[in-house]
Amino acid sequence: MPTRLIVSAPEITEEDEPDIQRIWRATETGLHVPPSVIGQMTHKAIELWLAIDDPRLTHLLESLAINAVFATNEQRLEAVRRVRGLIERLCAHPLRGEIDAADTKHHEVPYLRMVGKRSETGYMDLLYQNKEGWHVIDFKTDLIRNEATRPRLISHYKSQVARYEKAVEALLGQSPRVYICFLDDHE
Repeated sequence: MPTRLIVSAPEITEEDEPDIQRIWRATETGLHVPPSVIGQMTHKAIELWLAIDDPRLTHLLESLAINAVFATNEQRLEAVRRVRGLIERLCAHPLRGEIDAADTKHHEVPYLRMVGKRSETGYMDLLYQNKEGWHVIDFKTDLIRNEATRPRLISHYKSQVARYEKAVEALLGQSPRVYICFLDDHE
């Protein structure tokens, strides 16, 4: 009598940031812009590696703001203003020059790795290589206005960037330096 072979499919998990959901109401008034929208817009500008003085940046941000379906023009303008501020900070920081000078640079790098019987998937914001080796940067737009917030956020994101480190090690056989870059840390 033949034996049945039972193969269980691996559990698939998407561990990284969840898809942006439109949880605000189109009828909201005021200048409230959901943080998830600011994050999504900022990550798109970083993915395209647009500098603050690049005229495409404003066009991109205006397009993304329109796509976000804000109730008022003021909300769209506020979203563009806030994201431009984050991109301006990144462009003014020495990290931008280091990344620009990198030998290899990849944005929104997808990864898949098996962890036991389950698969882990996600996207790394930036993977780059320079003479010091490979680096992973996870950009965050969380608002940090006091000294207690940063350690709490680092603890919150620590497992996420550890997954990126393990994914790069599995893919490239090298351990990268992994960073969290907070773009709104005390402005």
